[in-house]
Amino acid sequence: MKKFLVLGLVVLWIVSCKCPFLWIVNLGNNFALLQWDDTDIVYDRNGDKECFSSSESVQVVPFEVVAYNFNDRWIIAKSDSKAGDNSQYWIIDKQYNFSRLGYREELQRQTTGPLDSISFYKTIKTYGIDLQLKYLSNK
Repeated sequence: MKKFLVLGLVVLWIVSCKCPFLWIVNLGNNFALLQWDDTDIVYDRNGDKECFSSSESVQVVPFEVVAYNFNDRWIIAKSDSKAGDNSQYWIIDKQYNFSRLGYREELQRQTTGPLDSISFYKTIKTYGIDLQLKYLSNK
């Protein structure tokens, strides 16, 4: 009987959760870090619409995000490709209003990257971005 009760509670939890198998970190201004099979940073013009997976969602940082951080204005990220190439770094300015048509192209223009590590650290110093990358633990 206990097993059925526990199983029922687990099924109820999964059904009631909006995105039970997807870990989401809301980065503000309709940006999110999504972790499931891969870890991506996405933008959704409509915000948290079906777990940031609507037709309005755009992948901002390609490849596997291994480290990130954010504040009210900026998102910084480090990604690795599955091929094991060099790491790539990204800087996203969230302050821009992406609500217009053509926001996908504007989003690309407001995203600096991919950068190598030297260019990345020079750029965050130039912009005065006071953030340190936080590494994700292995899944």
